[in-house]
Amino acid sequence: MNLKELESRIRELFENDMELLRDKNADYTGDRDALSNLRHFGFYGVVVRLTDKFHRLQTFADKGVFKIKEENVRDTLRDIRNYCHLGEVLLDEEE
Repeated sequence: MNLKELESRIRELFENDMELLRDKNADYTGDRDALSNLRHFGFYGVVVRLTDKFHRLQTFADKGVFKIKEENVRDTLRDIRNYCHLGEVLLDEEE
């Protein structure tokens, strides 16, 4: 894979992540403040969510499967990326 192909693939992942972020945000916050569920615990909440996701990832690395079939390793990676973006937005607001 050359650099142009890599950039194209990552751009595709970003677009898919944004769609997931919109959908999940609608479930978590509805029409309220888009960060209200994370503001409840502040930046620490992002750390907790990421820790949960990293533990799921570690379990997948150890066992090669998730018990809950509706969510796969790609879903977990997408959640991690989105929580990192949300964490950065929270940091921006605190500065």
